[in-house]
Amino acid sequence: MPPILILAWALGQLGFSSKPQTLVAENIDGPASIWYKPAGGGWDSIGFVPGPFVHFSYHLDKGATKEDSVRYVFPDPIAWAVQRQALDPLPYPADNDPLRLSPHLRKAAIEFGWDFARRKIQTGAPMPQLVARIHQTTLAQPAPSANVIWTPRPAGGRLPKDWQPQPSHALSKTKLHDGDPEKPFYLSVNGKAQFLLGVNAIVPHSPVQENALRKRLIQMHRSGGNTVRFWAGGYYPSERLLHTCDSLGLMVWQDFAFTGTTYPGDSLFLHWVTVEATQQVQRMAQHPCIVLFCGNNEIDVAWRAWGWQHTYAMTPEDSARMAQGLQYLFHELLPGIVQTYAPDRAYLASSPISNWGRPEDFKVGDNHDWRVWHGEQPSQILTHTVAPMVTEWGVPSLPNAGVQSRWTEEPAAYMLSYKGLGLLERYLTSETGWRPDGSTRQLTRQSQKWQAAVVRRTLRAHAAARPFCSGTLIWQLNDMDDVISWSLIDADDSPKKAWKTLLHEFQKF
Repeated sequence: MPPILILAWALGQLGFSSKPQTLVAENIDGPASIWYKPAGGGWDSIGFVPGPFVHFSYHLDKGATKEDSVRYVFPDPIAWAVQRQALDPLPYPADNDPLRLSPHLRKAAIEFGWDFARRKIQTGAPMPQLVARIHQTTLAQPAPSANVIWTPRPAGGRLPKDWQPQPSHALSKTKLHDGDPEKPFYLSVNGKAQFLLGVNAIVPHSPVQENALRKRLIQMHRSGGNTVRFWAGGYYPSERLLHTCDSLGLMVWQDFAFTGTTYPGDSLFLHWVTVEATQQVQRMAQHPCIVLFCGNNEIDVAWRAWGWQHTYAMTPEDSARMAQGLQYLFHELLPGIVQTYAPDRAYLASSPISNWGRPEDFKVGDNHDWRVWHGEQPSQILTHTVAPMVTEWGVPSLPNAGVQSRWTEEPAAYMLSYKGLGLLERYLTSETGWRPDGSTRQLTRQSQKWQAAVVRRTLRAHAAARPFCSGTLIWQLNDMDDVISWSLIDADDSPKKAWKTLLHEFQKF
């Protein structure tokens, strides 16, 4: 397959020295092959990277010179995935990807489009780095001290006067608990039950955007927030972001990068996943802020309740094979890796445990409460029945003027949800008395005002439901595209009205 992009560097451009060094390749949004050429020699393949979730290292021997070269060769990811798909004809579901290629690529799900991001499949990478010779690419850190206990920030209110920034090399033992009727589902850290007060966030690929996210999490922490869930459809967090969460006492719910589909079970794909999960768990387990690894986002509930088997015309044999693959990936492979490299951290196979469509689901587990919007129920319903832990909930609003200045079509084109802009307008009409007048400015103002009101009312209901309710994570903090979404901060890092409301309610929580 001919490449669509080749990136090449001489070792001299990377700061080569005559001492033994290791070439480290990270954040390669592939698939891509990695090649090496000694000065005066030919190119030799030294490795393959399926996507941005793994890193690759190559040890340079004493014969290396600054004239040696390294290059990344990228095939067309779509054509590459088509070839993979042809070898595996199972009808993998992919509601966000009409071509159903996403199961065959280890790329962030948002690249294939979501209800808050347009399809934008990327290829590329930063330049590799040369580091002092190491025997593994995960840099070792001091083992946690049994005498230094990592303490999460308390949920809500101002910080205690004796609060200190938390160390990164502290002990963090976490566990999920269930079965108590008065407190059916909760997380403990170092033996102490926690209330998870925070947000869902999408980790971006851009360091600039990730830094903006980092600053918003600092702002949330100052106002009383203590938890962030890094959603499965984005990228894995950087070391800088995790060190920030360590210091703030900000608990991190970390999804593995699986959402919206089932996945192949062939040996090559499972090898990629094993390398990815091993590298990421080894790296992130060094951070006490990681309180939970979650296998996937919504795949279990989708398999049980979304009708994938009918929608994608699965035969009984197809369904059985996919179910077997889900069982192995999320109930054997990933928890086995977590048990090996992070035995003191909690693991949850899939979130949510319960669905929002049945009353009995509000008595167990965590819940993505989408009665509002997907269920088209009035927003007040969020206050009537509260789940033991509400790990997704929210309502959409229009972004601010800066984002809208880049729009080239009517607002309806930027509401990507299958429900359409009409549903948002119906909510505004029925709950606020707003009447459409053709003004995007008025629609923006009213939608942001409504979103803020729902955030205020729902957070107060979740606070009042304690101790039965042990967590609330709003969907979503940040945006990846110039769209109408559930975000509190738009794609320009400009806060919507609901962000100020959330910070105020967190202070009172």
